[in-house]
Parts: sequence; structure tokens; C-alpha cells
Amino acid sequence: MRSLAEAWVAGVPVEWGALFAGSGAVRVDLPTYAFDHQRYWPKPTEATKATTTADPVDAALWELIDGDQDRMAAALDLDGDTAALVAPALSAWRERRRARATVDSWRYGDSWAPLSEPETAEPAGRWLVVVPRGWKDDPWLRSVVAELGEELTLAEAPAPDRAALAESFAAYAGEDFAGVLSLAAFAQEEGEHPATDVPQGLALSLTVVQALTDAEVTGRVWWATRGAVSIGGNDRVIEPGLAVLWGMGRVAALEMPARWGGLLDLPVEFDARAGQRLRAVLYGESGEDQVAVRSSGVFGRRLVRLPVGVVKRPGGWVPSGTVLITGGTGGLGG
Repeated sequence: MRSLAEAWVAGVPVEWGALFAGSGAVRVDLPTYAFDHQRYWPKPTEATKATTTADPVDAALWELIDGDQDRMAAALDLDGDTAALVAPALSAWRERRRARATVDSWRYGDSWAPLSEPETAEPAGRWLVVVPRGWKDDPWLRSVVAELGEELTLAEAPAPDRAALAESFAAYAGEDFAGVLSLAAFAQEEGEHPATDVPQGLALSLTVVQALTDAEVTGRVWWATRGAVSIGGNDRVIEPGLAVLWGMGRVAALEMPARWGGLLDLPVEFDARAGQRLRAVLYGESGEDQVAVRSSGVFGRRLVRLPVGVVKRPGGWVPSGTVLITGGTGGLGG
């Protein structure tokens, strides 16, 4: 029998029916594997009934509220009608607080944390700086380029033409760039009526990254904006049109992790101090990839929990002068 089994395992056909004919043998199902039913998934902790169980007084109070109303009325020296109104109201309030606490745990928002003042750093190699057409006519762009130092190569990106840019960038394929800073976000719209709704700066910035990859130009790419984010307080968004690059930049970071360097928002008043901080962020090794440089320091973007808080109901609108109302002469206004 063992030899037949070894032959069967080796692929030799065996007439098992003839072998067991007249023996009364029947086919049976093999037992399944004895799986261990022990679970290894983490068990969620059960929410406590009271909002604060550490305080025995609070625990006793909520025990009264959740218990018999007559007992609560006697303990709190209330009449029965008052207890019948108070107990459900307090229980409903606590349930609302629990629900809001649950929603709070789902909500997140942006926050900007001050970073330690970066030390002055020297570039590990030559940097490629991509500038838009006509950048020399912009004093702000000229000052940014001037503060980057001498170890850089300037490349002009005139238009969001991927093939043309890749052909232009091919001249730098042999260079071993330490990084790439794109100032293409500041490209001006061509003509009074752009051919597309996509902002010129966004289209050019994205095309620059694609063309650099096509031309096999090395170096992680940083996008620079100006006044596109607010770090809070009195810091306002000066150029909201550039904020779209921060949304696209985060997508690019996920799609091209080996190509991406980071996002950098610069101040409107760009002086030597800002230039020093810019060089420290680009040439240093802070590990930050979403940075805002301000006159008060350098800030890194953080994802923090965002409680719902108290909902503020908007007040009525109080006009400050004559108001013209149009479009209300039809079925809605008539």
C-alpha cells in the first residue's frame, strides 16, 4: 500500500477502485486544519459612561441621573416634576457631548509650528534654478535668485510645453545637481484671456517637473511661492492664486517621492535675513518638506486635531449703505 501511495504521489495512475473492490471502503472527507481561534486584532476600549470617571463626586452624580428619578429627586432635594425634566435634559446633553467628542477625533486641520532657527548651510553641490520668462523684470525674483549664492545654474522656462522644455533641459542631463528650485509659480498669464482656466504658474510648475524627469535631470524639486499660506495670527494670505500649488505639490509628493523636494512659501518682504533662512532650508538637512519662511522665523506645517468647538451662529447682515437687489422679480421675489 505504501508503494502504491508513493507511485500515486509521483504521478503514476492507480486504479484505487479495483484495489478496494469488495472491501467495503468508501470515500470520506479529510478533516480540515485545526485552526487556532485565538484573535490577534486589537480590541477597542469601551467608552466610559461618564465624561469624567476619575472624580467620585461626578461618578455619583451621573449614577443618580441615570438611575431612578425618585432617588435622584430625594438626593438633590427636588420635587418629582423637576426631576422628571432635569434628568432627561442632562442625559441628552451628555450624549451630545459624547457625539461631538467622537466627531472631534475625526477632524484634522493645518497648523504651523515654529522650527529651530536653521544654521547657515552650504550647498552640497550645484543647484538648478528654474525661472519664468521675464523674471529679470521682477525685483522680488531677482532678490531671491541673488540670495541663493553663486553655486547655481539658471534655466528659463518660457511656456508649459513639456516636449520643448524637456529638449531644453536635456543640456543639463550630465550635471549632478544637488537640488532644483522652481520659481515657475510666478509665471505671468499670457494675454488678456488665457487659453485655459489652469493658472499659468501651476501649469508651468507641473510641466517643469515632468520635463526634468523626461530629460533625466537629477535633483529633488522644490516649489517656491509667496504669501500663499498663512501661519496664523496676523499673517494673511497675500496671493491666494498661488495657494493652488500647495494642493498640487502635496499630490506630486505622493506621486513622485523620489523626484520631490518640498514646498516653500517665502515672505513678500524678502531681505537678507529671509535669504539666509531660505538657503538654510534648501541646503540643510532638516527633513521638513513644507516650510514657510517669515520675518519672525521658519515654520513647518503640521497636521493636528481640530475640535469642532462651540458652533457660532452668524448674526444678521447689517448693510452699510444702499443695497441693490436684482433677480427677485420672478416667482421667488414676486
